[in-house]
Amino acid sequence: MMTSDMNLALESVEVLKGAIHNAVKVPQNTQAQVQGCLNMPATYNTVVARTQLAHQFYEHVSEVARMCCQLVHDQHLQQQVVCDSPLFLATHQWGEEEEEEEEKREERRKEIEK
Repeated sequence: MMTSDMNLALESVEVLKGAIHNAVKVPQNTQAQVQGCLNMPATYNTVVARTQLAHQFYEHVSEVARMCCQLVHDQHLQQQVVCDSPLFLATHQWGEEEEEEEEKREERRKEIEK
């Protein structure tokens, strides 16, 4: 499984494509395999070879699609955190102010009781 590199979060699409390409390790001889299959004669063995190559492409594309979905999900979670942070900070700050007010009220009660 490919883990997300947060350093890539703000990079361009081209940089992301390169990172995915490096992580997936696309075979270098893929073009040669395609050319080899295209140049084969029309026989049963050609059909078998092309089917195997198509299956390799399918597996590779499925893995890339799964990784892309995971990256989109990770980005969505990151965006939720960014959106919720100001609310959390405001709530937390309000809670501190409320505690200070409660302490002041308690001090006033003690003074009145004296």
